[in-house]
Amino acid sequence: MGNLSKRDFWITAELIKINQKSGHFYIELADCSNEVTTARSFATIWASNYRKIVDEIGLNETLGIL
Repeated sequence: MGNLSKRDFWITAELIKINQKSGHFYIELADCSNEVTTARSFATIWASNYRKIVDEIGLNETLGIL
């Protein structure tokens, strides 16, 4: 993967499912077209990163997203 980890990517997707365990958030993302899933992916927000997000945008805004 080489340089892949050094680049930022923005995606638009629907949050299908979010599970929280030990402060970490496990997220399922999907993109749909005409009610057919065209792409599916998974993401993790580690507890340490979650705390940074809360510090940056505030708890209420974070809870509104997750």
